[in-house]
Amino acid sequence: MKPHAVNWLVSAMHTAITHPGSCQDEFSDVQGRKPAAPRPGAASGQSGIMAGQMSKDRNCETEGFRAWTPDFDRWPKSWMGDEEDLAYGRELLPLFAEFLEALYVEGLSKKTFAQYRDHLWLLGGTIIRRVSLFEECQDDPLEKLRECVADEGILPDHYDQMSRAELKAFERMCRKFQQFLGR
Repeated sequence: MKPHAVNWLVSAMHTAITHPGSCQDEFSDVQGRKPAAPRPGAASGQSGIMAGQMSKDRNCETEGFRAWTPDFDRWPKSWMGDEEDLAYGRELLPLFAEFLEALYVEGLSKKTFAQYRDHLWLLGGTIIRRVSLFEECQDDPLEKLRECVADEGILPDHYDQMSRAELKAFERMCRKFQQFLGR
């Protein structure tokens, strides 16, 4: 499968999870052909897992990272397998919010911010899956996060479908998050 088809498929899967019923025919064409026009606010032609509408005015003081991550509060539900996963995911959100806000304030371009954001969402899902799989829901989320981003991070779910460049970008996000947590 071509890398752009994988990116589109991951994006469509995320949209299906976070917005059930909104993309009934989204999965019908993964051979690289352009899908039908998406609904406003959904993942569109931008690359990444959760590319959505982004703010045009970064200077708006009330905006913050949430303008570029409109579905942030729904992340735990998109990672969830059962109720314990949802609770654990909600405990990760404040840690992720601080990191995303720091990235936003740093002045990254929208494209770079979106890449970090998308890989952060992927990291969250990977952590939740592993916590659930190994019944580690009692582990401290901050310690689990530190463990997962240490030494260039863990391999994300479906890493075998990622290009070398995507894996390097994921590792880069993990290194940056590790530095952020160590500050």
